[in-house]
Amino acid sequence: MRQRPACAAGFRFPEIGGFLYACAQNGQTVCENVRKIHAKGGPAVSRLPRRRGRLHLPARCLPLCLGLALCLLCVSSCRERPFSPARPIHVFTREEGSGTRTAFEELFGLLETDPDGGRLSLTRREAVVARSNGVVLSGVSTDPAAIGYLSLGSLNSAVRALPIDGELPTAEAVRTGRYPAARRFYLVTRDGLSGPAADFLRFVFSQEGQRVVAQAGYVPVCNGEPFVPGDVQGKTVLVGSSSVSPVMEQLRDAYLAGNPGADIEIQTSDSASGIRSAAGGGCDFGMVSRELSADELALGLTATAVALDGIAVVVHPENTVPGLSSAQVRGIYLGETAVWRDAGAVP
Repeated sequence: MRQRPACAAGFRFPEIGGFLYACAQNGQTVCENVRKIHAKGGPAVSRLPRRRGRLHLPARCLPLCLGLALCLLCVSSCRERPFSPARPIHVFTREEGSGTRTAFEELFGLLETDPDGGRLSLTRREAVVARSNGVVLSGVSTDPAAIGYLSLGSLNSAVRALPIDGELPTAEAVRTGRYPAARRFYLVTRDGLSGPAADFLRFVFSQEGQRVVAQAGYVPVCNGEPFVPGDVQGKTVLVGSSSVSPVMEQLRDAYLAGNPGADIEIQTSDSASGIRSAAGGGCDFGMVSRELSADELALGLTATAVALDGIAVVVHPENTVPGLSSAQVRGIYLGETAVWRDAGAVP
């Protein structure tokens, strides 16, 4: 019989507030510390202010810590409970500025135009916001009632990808257009690429570069010509999307194997940061996982597609929902469908 751990992450309740306070003091997230604790096999509270062997917290921090402690207890409780169709749906989304979030919301009708002409997200407000594909993967894989979405290249066996409108997210389904949640990965540039940056872009579209794209689990955009390395010296900087950066890291490594004199730096953040950096001259390439808006194109930017990707909708392996339609995905993220039974999950 599996034993339920004593409270969240193995802490006794009086320790949780101190644990959360330590996270805040050290600039760490609760999830990062919980993962470290589980990796070490037990609880560990470090760098906490202590008084005669007891945890000591400033009085002003107690209300916040107690509130966060209750949240952490709820998260721990959810992680321990097995899946049931009667359970509420726990929704994971991405942060504002994420190209994956924008693409997902565009594809599933979760954006509307506000009176000022801006775009308003309709994703339910209580959704858990994750800052990368990896955080979505971690959250969904440990919560049987969770649903999230991530890049096709980030999928692994820790989660189950759902068929959407009857199609599983595979490279072939994306290539043929059968999978409904597909998007392009872009490198965004301004005029006047440096020699090293232009040479790297030539490699990306070469036969060898597009082979790397396919091996990474994405769909190539062209067949390409064989790449002939040159004697390239200098630095190239890429900034932006955490969905695009994994394939660009593999392209960088393959390129540098034949061009040891080059230097390629990749700074991972989000699509919005990549666009701003490219527009402001802070990088050679902005990595972007969505279409550029008219305002962004008006900045003098050019978006060049380097790969096709699918956005996989994922659940915990214990979840019994067989698949979802695009309308059902939209209903879940709007908050109209709140319980797994109503989404088609069976006992």
